[in-house]
Amino acid sequence: MGLPDWSRGKITLAMGAVAAPIALILILTAPRDNAPSADCQRADDAAHHLMAVFPAAMRGMGGHSEPNLSRTAAEAEAAVRGEAAAVQDPELRTRVLKLADAVHRISKGSPNAPPSGFPDRDFVGGYQDSTAALHALKLMCPNVGTDEIPADTPALPN
Repeated sequence: MGLPDWSRGKITLAMGAVAAPIALILILTAPRDNAPSADCQRADDAAHHLMAVFPAAMRGMGGHSEPNLSRTAAEAEAAVRGEAAAVQDPELRTRVLKLADAVHRISKGSPNAPPSGFPDRDFVGGYQDSTAALHALKLMCPNVGTDEIPADTPALPN
């Protein structure tokens, strides 16, 4: 029994039919460069500035007053606005600016409990807005905030 008499065109077509799925699999499974874009790197830097405020804000939520919180938050706000100014993508820039606005609210608020026993609305609202803004950044740039927590990070008070 011999091979059928195939023409050159039929052989080329058969080889293409076998090679095409293999090439597609290789293309889809090839390693990709997961380096963040320059804009996403700036968004990540903005998130780091927020993280400088979060430990003190969390202690403030628990009723522990942080005397330097408003100054730290104001410095973080200025740094976040600086990062936003360098972002080229208008939608991402808007989201970074929302993060800066939230940090501004934290800086203007007071974690010191008034007679009601709760921190004021600006402080709590700024904290809530910052988590929402951080989530919005994470949706646009998945690499935002994926750093490992440093070993010397202080624990929150009990």
